[in-house]
Amino acid sequence: DGFDKLRRGVERLRDIGIPIRELLKVDRVCSANLDGNIVIAGKPDILGLTDDDEIVLLDAKTSKPSDKTLWRNQQQLEAYRTAIENPKIGDARQVGFMGLVVFEPRTAKGNSESMALVGALSFMRMEPDRSAFERLIERTADGLRSPQMPEAGRFCEACAWYAQVRAYEVEP
Repeated sequence: DGFDKLRRGVERLRDIGIPIRELLKVDRVCSANLDGNIVIAGKPDILGLTDDDEIVLLDAKTSKPSDKTLWRNQQQLEAYRTAIENPKIGDARQVGFMGLVVFEPRTAKGNSESMALVGALSFMRMEPDRSAFERLIERTADGLRSPQMPEAGRFCEACAWYAQVRAYEVEP
């Protein structure tokens, strides 16, 4: 299956700078209960172990992230890290290494029955930034508790759309 193919790819992950000894099967959603009121949950793309038995947390992307999306990718990894280190169910594990595995397809080879993408594989290490993630969670919780929509955020497309809608609203 696909997991066996990934397992065979451990050497390739090492070749691009990821200190991974073995892959772990991601068979369930990771979730954490923060302060009793907020639950975060998600399913990481790739989990593995380092030689020191720390968790390797990787998210797979099919294009190099832009400055605009890199911040969101960081927060996504922070959510996974938080859930792994503070699980609602199961034992806590320390995330020792996290980042993005980026596959940039350049061409496709094959025919109508079998197709393969050919491209470059790279790695972008992401350093933990707990304080930024905690601020994001706090702002999100405050916004959900508020009777009014918050101001549009720099990276929030939905917020920008709502801001445009509000600009055209006319008070009766």
